[in-house]
Amino acid sequence: MAGLGQVLVLLDGSAGCESALQVGLSLSRSYNSRLEALHISFPHQASIAVLDDASGFVINESLVEKLDANSGENAKRIQDKFSSICLREKVKIVEAADSFVAGEARAVLRQITGHEGPVLATEGRIFDLIILAKPEKSQGGIDSAVLEAALFETGRPVMIVQGEKTDLIGENIAIAWDGSREVAHSVAMSMPVIANAKSVNIFSVDSEVNHSNSESLKDYLSCHGIDSNTVNLESNSKPVADTLLEAIHLSQSDLLIMGAFGQSPFNEFIFGGVTRTMLKLANIPIILAH
Repeated sequence: MAGLGQVLVLLDGSAGCESALQVGLSLSRSYNSRLEALHISFPHQASIAVLDDASGFVINESLVEKLDANSGENAKRIQDKFSSICLREKVKIVEAADSFVAGEARAVLRQITGHEGPVLATEGRIFDLIILAKPEKSQGGIDSAVLEAALFETGRPVMIVQGEKTDLIGENIAIAWDGSREVAHSVAMSMPVIANAKSVNIFSVDSEVNHSNSESLKDYLSCHGIDSNTVNLESNSKPVADTLLEAIHLSQSDLLIMGAFGQSPFNEFIFGGVTRTMLKLANIPIILAH
């Protein structure tokens, strides 16, 4: 089974992006894959110019210079952090133009100017996995435009990194299974990661149909040489998400795979209730696909 050939990590300068990079580098070492760290700077000058054309306001040149200087300082911080973490994680840094060498983990940093959502939507389509830190409240939280673009516009699986654990991610995998199209797609897109795990637990809650389907998923994984366990949970009137969170904690899972239940009508990103709660409360990375 093919592994992870290319991994994309979004470096947005947030507090959590360092953890996202560490997780990405850990996976890159495990799969000897190419990791690209992407930093997207906001186009302040172009945006102000558009505002001037539309409004008739006079552009404040000192403001433009200050914004450009801040962007440059942030880019330098990103560069320094990227270099130090790669050195610590023992992953070789290469230039973007360098050819990839199979069998060796390598990392490259690309810094470009643009709007994060549209750029990520385009750039992310040629990667096996997109990794980003859970967006902060100031960025829109789990309803952020960046997360929306990653999930709805790239067609690729997205790992949202949260919690403190950043090494050995994917050794003990939990799958939140209800037999839906969304979770089936997430599992299919995550097969390289699942195949590399030491243990895989398939959790289903309440429905007899879900429990039956979880056995079918176990058989499917077995056909790919993957051993797994089915765990049938009863919520006993508790919220489904609470039941899953408790089971994940008891199983010492370090990665959760589930469906990205939701839609994006008129650019408003809406998650289903269970997905939303898991994104808010789970303290391990989550892989979603839609």
